[in-house]
Amino acid sequence: MTQSQTAHSSAQHRTNGGYVLLFTLGVLAVVAVLSLSVASAVRIEARSISDEKVRVQQEYAMSGAVHHAMAAIESQLENKGKDSGQSQSTSSKVESSTFASTFDLELHGFEMHSVVTDATLLPDGNLLTLEEWEKVAGVLGGKPDESKEFAALILNERNRIEQQTGRKGFRSLRELTDSNTLPLPLVRGALNDRGLVLADLVVLGTQKKLLDINESPLEMFEILAGFDRPKLERLRALRSRGRLSESEAKQLIGNNAIEIRRETSNFLRLTVKSRAGLGSRSLDTIALIKKDNNQNLLLDTVFIQRPQRAI
Repeated sequence: MTQSQTAHSSAQHRTNGGYVLLFTLGVLAVVAVLSLSVASAVRIEARSISDEKVRVQQEYAMSGAVHHAMAAIESQLENKGKDSGQSQSTSSKVESSTFASTFDLELHGFEMHSVVTDATLLPDGNLLTLEEWEKVAGVLGGKPDESKEFAALILNERNRIEQQTGRKGFRSLRELTDSNTLPLPLVRGALNDRGLVLADLVVLGTQKKLLDINESPLEMFEILAGFDRPKLERLRALRSRGRLSESEAKQLIGNNAIEIRRETSNFLRLTVKSRAGLGSRSLDTIALIKKDNNQNLLLDTVFIQRPQRAI
């Protein structure tokens, strides 16, 4: 073999060796990427399983808090009936202050705060008109076109339920909020800076659509009575001075056809807030309770995850 042939063979050998080295490095790089991907997926899956476990524990604890609050309400009503010289069965109406109750409880490591109000301070969603549903969507942060679409979807779904089942619309708040046809960002409060979700603005099952000048949330006057921002601020200022009379209510509400709430109902709305957040979200429970003679009936329960708001 000549000297030139030897040099050529040596160069070719080095070239082939370089290709092998590059191929090996490429394989190692792919293996490294796959290993990192698998490890990352395992960590994400483990975190997801852990979050799901916490969520289930939290829901279980909050369900216990609902029943604890119901027992506390029943005890409170019994004591009020004894104090007034009336039995619970004959005392069908109680003062609003009875329903403005709070309960604190710790279960399974979760600290929870419960608030009980009269459910008729919010309207029954099955009674809302197309225009009122548009205003609900607007309060939740929807743009005009989004609000119109949202309202149309609600009424179409309500009509479908009536035609297929014979029921007068949605059976429960859970059925409404879990509907696959509604846009989740609006339902879950992702589009507004008030911290409101759909379940904060309506109830299902009371068959009432009323306004209480002293106790209804201000958003209800925006939705049901068409109050603009200056009128809402005026109502807020008047409330800060004390309770408004019925004549003042009529003067503010004007000729609006919405009925003025004059007495409490047998429907209670219970909100349980967990002080131990789940990831970046907090979990609430909203329940509808009906006082029926000597017992409280749990009509509806829904779990609500709220986006965490920046402070």
